[in-house]
Amino acid sequence: ALLGWHPVGDEEVFSADKFIRDFSLERIQKAGAVFDVKKLEWLNREYIRMLPVDKLAHQLKEFIKPYPQSWEDDEKWQKVVAISKDRLTRLSDIKEAAKLFYTCRWEGVSAGSSELDDLRYKGTQAWESARRHLLYLKNLFAGMNESAWTRRELETAVMPYADQNGRGDVLWPLRVALSGEKQSPGQFEIAEILGKSETMRRLDIVIANLPS
Repeated sequence: ALLGWHPVGDEEVFSADKFIRDFSLERIQKAGAVFDVKKLEWLNREYIRMLPVDKLAHQLKEFIKPYPQSWEDDEKWQKVVAISKDRLTRLSDIKEAAKLFYTCRWEGVSAGSSELDDLRYKGTQAWESARRHLLYLKNLFAGMNESAWTRRELETAVMPYADQNGRGDVLWPLRVALSGEKQSPGQFEIAEILGKSETMRRLDIVIANLPS
């Protein structure tokens, strides 16, 4: 619609119904239209963000067949979609965005592997520091009830310790341990979606393989 025509004003994101109401032949431009892929990708992101989570979750199902667990827990899948939708340019991007919630990068990584360097804040954090903080958080989480396993409760429990010991040194290893990625949603949102059992399992795997 925007190739050769434009509405009154600067609005660019609108529904098909609104386009039909606003369209007029008088506003078609005579100049040749320029197709801009980057603009199209931006528009696609905007339309994805506008979709209700339940509708988007249904549309995305076909792209996550490599993760059969996603079909077993619809409540978890809805949360994965809600936290991932702002990272999507195309619907197919969900395959990579959802991966961290259904697979653990650290499984099969050998002890002392260079891959584990991603866990070190700014790449320079001492291993002793990363180990100490992850062990503290593991013990802290172990004492939390399943009923309190929410983003808000996790943040309330962890942040005093993080503020006292350095947010980067505490929160960075935790987020990368859970996500396996240097860029991901926040650690508390990830932990809530993973659940207590999977969060503890991933921390166990990482701690067991940290260099001494």
